[in-house]
Amino acid sequence: MEELRKTCLHDKHVSLGAQMSPFGGFDMPIQYSGIVEEHNAVRNACGVFDVSHMGEVTVTGAEAEKFVNYIFSNDVAPLDKGGILYGMMLNHEGGVVDDLLVYKRGENSFLLVINASNIAKDVAWIEEQAKAFDVNVENVSDTTGEIAVQGPEAEAALENILDIPCKELSFYTFKELDYNGSPMIVSRTGYTGEFTEAGLANLGSLSANYYAAKEKQDNDAEMIERLRKIKESGALTDGELTFNSMEELDAKINE
Repeated sequence: MEELRKTCLHDKHVSLGAQMSPFGGFDMPIQYSGIVEEHNAVRNACGVFDVSHMGEVTVTGAEAEKFVNYIFSNDVAPLDKGGILYGMMLNHEGGVVDDLLVYKRGENSFLLVINASNIAKDVAWIEEQAKAFDVNVENVSDTTGEIAVQGPEAEAALENILDIPCKELSFYTFKELDYNGSPMIVSRTGYTGEFTEAGLANLGSLSANYYAAKEKQDNDAEMIERLRKIKESGALTDGELTFNSMEELDAKINE
């Protein structure tokens, strides 16, 4: 049996009493206080999700844009710096290798966010196709952590608790900044929403995700301490199962 991988926050989850379970080849937190309570916390306030198991690949070089367009189903050329596209990575027959997010960091600089269970397969495919292009491909999955903050209070949590301004970010945009000496990308790419009297409004615009480059063994104690304040303020830290249940609920709403 293949040994489960661990995110950079694994030991912190264990010390805080999370229920851990295999997910996408990683030992991930499934829940803390309970699925229903955590689900409602995200719907009414906000929740924090460790999604550091996701894969990240950078593509740079003279033909980076041309290469990304070659392997990606959408056209990244019109995309402004700081823009994000969702789409499919395609094989030579037009079939799907994986779905992914493409972040445009510059004219010939991109970040690809791929699914955790497909990292090895996806990276192998990307590297093989890159041989015909003047590009540099780097798998930075093992040195990149990711936390998603989701719910109606996500924006306030990032701005007031973490001191990370994000109000100006529109849906599917990001910005890069320095956070305590570490490079960070703050993006608004989630699709969980909130209920209002008018129904489900702003579906997806209330999630804020960030990528903080760091060693996998680095738990970033200060960041965790600040994130814990979110829980103390009324929101909860949630597990992957809660995240999946919200996906399913949103899908049913939009049927």
